[in-house]
Amino acid sequence: YAGVGYHGFLALEGIKDKKGAKEVFKAIDGNGGGMVLLDEWCEFIKNAEVKAKTPVGKLLSAEAPFDPKKAAEMKAKREAAANAPSPKAPPGEPNSFGLAVSKGKLGASKDYFDFAACFEPYCAETKEAEKLREEGMIEADPNGNGLCSLAEIETFVLKRLLATYPNTGKGNEFKTPGKDLWTAFRPCYIRAFKDAA
Repeated sequence: YAGVGYHGFLALEGIKDKKGAKEVFKAIDGNGGGMVLLDEWCEFIKNAEVKAKTPVGKLLSAEAPFDPKKAAEMKAKREAAANAPSPKAPPGEPNSFGLAVSKGKLGASKDYFDFAACFEPYCAETKEAEKLREEGMIEADPNGNGLCSLAEIETFVLKRLLATYPNTGKGNEFKTPGKDLWTAFRPCYIRAFKDAA
């Protein structure tokens, strides 16, 4: 924690001890997941700069004028989408997402199929899947700018996986299947995002 206060960000100045560092960590970790996601980190720093009206804050808030009504609507939509159970595959012909991968001893792992099953409902060429994609975009684009950063995509993927595969057990039996899938396939979707950019 001693080195983070010297990079010019107001939000990180004044951390004097481990207790202060833990308080800042708790404030950044908005979803209480025990880890700080990149978008939580960025949003925390941005909010402090914007609130203090620093030169950096003015730059960061220049994307669009703040509209409290729109912000409240977007927040409500994001919360509804985040708390909704993962969708089931809609009726109709799905596209080829994941269907060209073989199963079995020489095929893809069970983890791959679990990961793909979480997102395959978004891929079908149906009106229901189109609606899922629209809702997914709202959830994946929390600032409503019509673009998804890598941090926003990571958060969306993690939320969907946690909704589909929630944590189970306690103590030595505690399991995090959704987070484990997120971690296992993270290099894949980071690469896909960078290739698409």
